[in-house]
Amino acid sequence: MAKVQIRPGVGLLSLFPAMNYKPWFALGEMVDNSIQSYTTNREALRKLHGNDFKLRIDINFSSGSDPRIVVEDNAAGIMEADIERAFTPAARPDDRSGISQFGIGMKSSATWYSNFYVISSSALGEDVKRTVTFDIEKIIAEEIEELEILSEPKDKSVHGTRIVMSQLHQGIPTGATLGKIRSFITSIYREFLKSGEIIISVGDEALKYTAPALLEEKYWDDKGPVESSPKTLWQIPIDITLEESWERDQAPNKPSSPPRVRGWMGILKEGSTKLSGAALIWRRKVVVGAGSLAQGDEDSYRPGSIFGASTTFPFQRLIGEIDLSELQVTTFKDQIDWRDGQENELQMKLRAAIEHGEFPLLKMARNYRSTARTSQAQDVVKRSVEETTAALKTLLSDKTIMEFSSGLKSDAPATSANVSDIVQSEIKLPLDDNSTLVFMVVVEPGDSKLFRLSMTDDGGFAFSVNRAHPFMNSFANLPGADLDPILRMASALGIAEILGRNAALDHPDYIRNKMNEILSGAMSLKKES
Repeated sequence: MAKVQIRPGVGLLSLFPAMNYKPWFALGEMVDNSIQSYTTNREALRKLHGNDFKLRIDINFSSGSDPRIVVEDNAAGIMEADIERAFTPAARPDDRSGISQFGIGMKSSATWYSNFYVISSSALGEDVKRTVTFDIEKIIAEEIEELEILSEPKDKSVHGTRIVMSQLHQGIPTGATLGKIRSFITSIYREFLKSGEIIISVGDEALKYTAPALLEEKYWDDKGPVESSPKTLWQIPIDITLEESWERDQAPNKPSSPPRVRGWMGILKEGSTKLSGAALIWRRKVVVGAGSLAQGDEDSYRPGSIFGASTTFPFQRLIGEIDLSELQVTTFKDQIDWRDGQENELQMKLRAAIEHGEFPLLKMARNYRSTARTSQAQDVVKRSVEETTAALKTLLSDKTIMEFSSGLKSDAPATSANVSDIVQSEIKLPLDDNSTLVFMVVVEPGDSKLFRLSMTDDGGFAFSVNRAHPFMNSFANLPGADLDPILRMASALGIAEILGRNAALDHPDYIRNKMNEILSGAMSLKKES
């Protein structure tokens, strides 16, 4: 009977450079192998080095005429029995209980990065160091299906693997790009870093995971804080079984029991669209949602059915970690391989878990308001005031701006109970009398006016924006909001009112007063989805 060869040929390697990898996921494939080798041989490594032994994975980049990427670990190395499988694309490991699954990651990621790479490995307990060289162009051109293994003697106690990649397809990361890679790898391997038994360094910098601070406050309903409620850390456990989609599953490879999903959801102490979102974790590795704690928008898990629209407070405040280890992942472990109906059921049950119960996270995330008075919030206000002031100075340098006349109807000056809450900047107006405009941001919770314009004792003007006004609490609440657009429009309103006098308007304050009236009612309330 005739036969056909279906084993992947060397042509498969030619596809890898065109993979849709992100640098952190490509490097992560190599990190996965190191972690798998360590966890499989943890007891043997501790027997040799003691219980304080830590896995160390170093990722380094060198530029110059021959740029290189080097990934090196002190794990147990590649055993002789695993050599053929380890270097054959798509040859799956016998033990798939850990994060190594498909037998393709190291080869695909190294080939994505490089056209020429050398893998040297010293297996724990063996007296030979083995080195294999991958010259991808030569392998493909000559259809080479076997590579020579260079062997050299070594002590049995020496162990680890080193991958050196050159002739790179991808540039050497520097600056912000290098920082982004560090942030993503930290986020992806947070569970391993938190354990303290694994050290990962990128570009000679050891990665450190810092958990975001969660909100600890009384419960807020739609009217404000409920004073009778206790101060609570807003974090709840999640324990969900996906039995509905499991019962409907008619596929022949249906799991024997419905998968169980566990984890937690919470509210950030300080809202941030860069930090919010859920991390979907599979066998201690974040496969979806690493962008949240890495402050990267390209990999965040914030489904609208749970987090709402990007302009809402839940979107900025909700955070969580969901363990989906009983589900499957895609080949490159950057997505969950959802079975029919699983994701919809998960989102529906997550929504129910955070909306109801003793600690209704969703309602709290919607209702809670914090007119932040931290130094960080003050820095944001100061920067925004400075940038708005600079823009005003540019505007006022225009010689076509008309002179001012008398007769301005003045508000009472704005005040703040705490002087330290006031951020202000002074602008010299282009007038013959050299009068000034003091532009202020104040915190006055009891003031119904968002904008105030008043005369100063020296004949100048003071224009203020109240950061504690309901409109600001709904749409520009710090931290996490961008004040610049509102402050620039507010300052334009003040300048327009002053200039309105020169246009012989009877009531130049009419627009500002009407805006204060309008924005103190329904227009100051945000509709949450």
